Amino acid sequence: MKTHHWEDEHGTTCTGELDDKVARDYPQEATCEAIFADPAAYPGSAASAAPYSEEACMAGCDFEDGVCYVTGTGERDLGWHLPSENCVFPGTYALIGAASMLGGVTRMTVSLTVILLETTQDIQYLLPIMLVLMLSKWVGDIFNISLYDMHVEFKCIPFVEDLPPSGMEQLVASDVMSTNLVSFAEIEPARDVYQRLCSCKHNGFPVVNAENKILGTILRFHLIRALQVGSFCSADGVLLEGRRALVHDDLQNNLASKGTPVEEIDDAGLDGVYINLQPLMDAWPYVVFEGASLSRVYRLYRGLGVRHLPVINTDNVVVGILSRKELRTDWKGDSLI
Repeated sequence: MKTHHWEDEHGTTCTGELDDKVARDYPQEATCEAIFADPAAYPGSAASAAPYSEEACMAGCDFEDGVCYVTGTGERDLGWHLPSENCVFPGTYALIGAASMLGGVTRMTVSLTVILLETTQDIQYLLPIMLVLMLSKWVGDIFNISLYDMHVEFKCIPFVEDLPPSGMEQLVASDVMSTNLVSFAEIEPARDVYQRLCSCKHNGFPVVNAENKILGTILRFHLIRALQVGSFCSADGVLLEGRRALVHDDLQNNLASKGTPVEEIDDAGLDGVYINLQPLMDAWPYVVFEGASLSRVYRLYRGLGVRHLPVINTDNVVVGILSRKELRTDWKGDSLI
């Protein structure tokens, strides 16, 4: 380092030990640094007596990246050499902003916080991420529902949320149950089974006796498989000669397959034969009484993951059935989580 003499833009002679390049290319910065490098060279400035007072930089300074730069305004600004560390990290603000936007769109809180923490691997971001996600969710809930729930609603999917919709506490099962029942007897004519399956799109059916008391439930897929395989019997339930009973492998449902529509089954040969539903039906189904609280039925339905709940009275007579269509979510707002 060498002692340099130069003039600033006001014609003031400056003296200080500065780098050649700084003195040549940045005379304003060199002037400010010279004030603090050699305060005795500027006896009229307050830098020699009080370097941290507002009189420290006579020419006026701006600060950038911890370095004092002369502005040339001649104002008496507060000036001293700041630490060289950069206190603003744009990446942090970008992360928090992205988390806030994503939280407002999806309304995800806990799961999104965990994902972002695993991505950044910095626990210091936990509190700001949690704050912006909760705030973005609260603000978004004021205006509309989340993007995912919008798409579920547009596609008319009967989705069931974790919590029952508001206003369900005053209702009972009989208020919303479907009374348009399609039921089967234990031994049903094959022709009647085929016609009933073609006349409706229900996926589950109650199996009742002659007094309409519930004996079990059976799925649509099982009835279609019985028609496909030709597992027919007589009116007494005895398997016909040359026919075979359904086994466990016949009732396995492949999730990748949509199944065979009942309309594609050949209905020839269905007259005069029967289908025994006792080996196929669920003999111990979940049921609810017609006077049960609908919010309790909702939690039972959601917790067990069932698709159909027969509704019975005190005499075990089937009076209706509940499905996702009757218990679907009220789309006026999101749940808390």
